[in-house]
Amino acid sequence: MAEAENTLEQISEFKLEIELRDGRDIEIEYSAQGRASTDHTGQRLFSDEAVEEIRQLVATLPPLTENRPLTIIQATLDHLEIDEGNVKEFELEYELEGDMERSIELEVDRDDNDD
Repeated sequence: MAEAENTLEQISEFKLEIELRDGRDIEIEYSAQGRASTDHTGQRLFSDEAVEEIRQLVATLPPLTENRPLTIIQATLDHLEIDEGNVKEFELEYELEGDMERSIELEVDRDDNDD
C-alpha cells in the first residue's frame, strides 16, 4: 500500500527554521488561518506564492503522522537543496488537524578547527 501524501488541508500550523553555517537563515511559516511566508532565497514570499511553495514541500515529506524525524529532516533538506554539512540548526514544529503536535529539533555542534 502506498504512503498517503501530506496536504496543507491536514496542517493547522507549520513552522520551519534552519540556520546554515554559511550565515543564511531559512524560515517557512504556514497557518490554516491564512498566514504563509517563506524566506530561503533572500527573498521573502507571502500569501499565494508562499502557500504554493509550502504545499510542494509538505507533499514531498514522509507522512507527518508517523514518528520519523530523521527522514523528515533529510527530505526537507533534499527538497530545499541544502547540503546537510551546511546545517547548524534545524527546527520544525507542526500541528495537524485533530490537535496532533510535533516538534523536531537538531543542533549540530562542530568545531571545524579540530583535526
